[in-house]
Amino acid sequence: MVLLFIGPSGSGKDTQAQLLQDKFDFKILSSGELLRDISVGNTIMETSIRRALNEGIILDQLVYALLQIYLEYSQLKNFILTGFVRSANQIHKLDSCLYDIGTELTKVVYFKLTDEVAIKRMSGRMVDKRNGKIYHSQLNPPPQDAIPFLEKRPDDSVTDSYLKRLREFHRDNVEIIHDYNKRSLLMSVDASKSIEEIHDELIKDLNL
Repeated sequence: MVLLFIGPSGSGKDTQAQLLQDKFDFKILSSGELLRDISVGNTIMETSIRRALNEGIILDQLVYALLQIYLEYSQLKNFILTGFVRSANQIHKLDSCLYDIGTELTKVVYFKLTDEVAIKRMSGRMVDKRNGKIYHSQLNPPPQDAIPFLEKRPDDSVTDSYLKRLREFHRDNVEIIHDYNKRSLLMSVDASKSIEEIHDELIKDLNL
């Protein structure tokens, strides 16, 4: 099963992906994590990628090249894609990556959320730098042993960069939603519900 999770930052798609990964045989593939994995050093390339990530710039060609390589060598069967297909021209890029390994999208889950709620959620989001798990100060508090390792990613701050990404998401999302809906792949989720409610809904609608 190949799932694509789309939605604005703060919609909870990463949290839901983690829950499915913990409970079922899924691997999460995040465009941001793929880039962060190759941006930890101090070469010109690594620092350039890190700067682009901090500024909210998405490196299309590099992201899909990395995804292609990862899928070819990992031979994954069940995985969840997050942070992919941010613009209409990326729809074909993802289709090509999946086609080359002999698979295709099973379902596209769209996490719908108002800007007001998305911005509020972003202010409390934290990530465990040991394993990449996402927590929220109110909605999904971290365990005590994780607190010393929590950090706020630069691109999670409610800055002009984040607001720009939110506007771009709405602008580009119309065509993306239309395309996947036309292909009968789209499943919409009310992301304002509780984590437990959304999780139960996903399990039911995805027949897990």
